[in-house]
This record gives sequence, structure tokens and C-alpha cells, in this order.
Amino acid sequence: MAKEEGARLGKVLEIERIGAVDYMQIKTDDAFVKKGLPKQFLVPYQPPFIVNVNTDEGVIDLTGALGILEAS
Repeated sequence: MAKEEGARLGKVLEIERIGAVDYMQIKTDDAFVKKGLPKQFLVPYQPPFIVNVNTDEGVIDLTGALGILEAS
């Protein structure tokens, strides 16, 4: 699950490399899709976007990802 400031943004489907950068492909949470936002979006898998990765809970905390989603 990808989250930003406690808000569930969606589920990470895969990590894909585009050029020299790895991106997380995120399936957008239904709450955001219902607001007219895209069903999927990409976030760079690198600082400053990655705040914390908790493999035990399956959660990636992000910053700036909501802005990317809204601009997509």
C-alpha cells in the first residue's frame, strides 16, 4: 500500500525502470478515482518521494505523490 500523511493513495502494482529511474506503478485507491483522478499513476522510487518502507506491514510512506496523482 502507498500512503501519504495517513491517506491511502493506492496499491503498488510493480516497480518499472524508465531510463535510469525506477518508478512505482500505483493503482489509485477507489476514493481518489471516484473524484475523477487517474486509475493508475507513476511515482519515482527514490528520495525525496520515499519517506519510509515498512516491509512487515506492506506500506510505503510517500511525500509529493498526491501532487503527482492530482497533476496526472
